[in-house]
Amino acid sequence: MIFDIILVALFIVMCIVGYFVGFSKTVIKIASLFTGLLAAILLAKPFAEFLCKVGLQAPISAKILSNITATDAYINLTQGTEGITVFLNDLGLPNFLSEVIANGISETMDAETIAISVADGLSFSIICVISFLFLLIFSGLIFFIAKLIVKCLRNHSRVFRVVDGVAGVVVFGAFYMVIIYVLLLVLSLLLQVGSVDAAIGSFCRQQLHLADDGFGLTAYLYKHNIIGNLFKLFF
Repeated sequence: MIFDIILVALFIVMCIVGYFVGFSKTVIKIASLFTGLLAAILLAKPFAEFLCKVGLQAPISAKILSNITATDAYINLTQGTEGITVFLNDLGLPNFLSEVIANGISETMDAETIAISVADGLSFSIICVISFLFLLIFSGLIFFIAKLIVKCLRNHSRVFRVVDGVAGVVVFGAFYMVIIYVLLLVLSLLLQVGSVDAAIGSFCRQQLHLADDGFGLTAYLYKHNIIGNLFKLFF
């Protein structure tokens, strides 16, 4: 009985939190965590290519090329693939990245052409990183503005506040039930292990009323576990 009371009390707390936090703010927060990062990853390269087309790559590549040709390691470019790898390592690049770049360079290429290729590759990599950070910050700014709009609406529109709060209750309540179903599924799987069942099986069946026909909320959810039924259906 005590577990049923705790279950209901936590559900009520989650619903209250859901009402005051609201549906819109919750969705924006989740979207900012996953959608923003995913968009930055997927769009970083296309955006970097766009920046290269508008002329951002040329000055960066020229600066890198100038630094490459000024180093003592530049002479290694005349010593074949092994010399190219040494040259790239001397630039401070990781070994695995140096090997990848070296394998993509033909030994028939002259030192200047190789240096230009390396400078172009490094400059594009830098622009990709810049693009990723820019898109990540830009998406964060968009979600921040969205939060401000939602906050303004909740403060100045009673209808929106109530509707958004009720929707928040539904979301938080559903999320809470998913967690409970998952925990009960894990419990059912653990009780199938002999040593675990011997250790806690008797306590769980007695306290949660899993073995008797008496009604208990926890026992009902355990026996009618939606996620558990889906798990059994597919596995």
